[in-house]
Amino acid sequence: MTDRRSVQVVQIRRTPISEISRVSPSSQFRKFFEFDRAEAADRLRAMTTAAQDNARELEMIAAEKVFEETTSEEFLRVADEFTTSRGTSHY
Repeated sequence: MTDRRSVQVVQIRRTPISEISRVSPSSQFRKFFEFDRAEAADRLRAMTTAAQDNARELEMIAAEKVFEETTSEEFLRVADEFTTSRGTSHY
């Protein structure tokens, strides 16, 4: 059996917003915005899921009681921050 895989090279041209707005009608510009907004929402959902997964892992590590009690308590505190801060920054 022969494994035939092909690679397709795609070149992406980044167009400045100023150029898009000059060339594209308003409705086309709105489509770009909607795409960017959807992309940002997808990334935020992925980050939220990752934070929740990390919180669960920290909770499980703390429950195993392999580390000193203060370390386990710190794991639980951080896990709680992952699940309760939801977009707020402490910095």
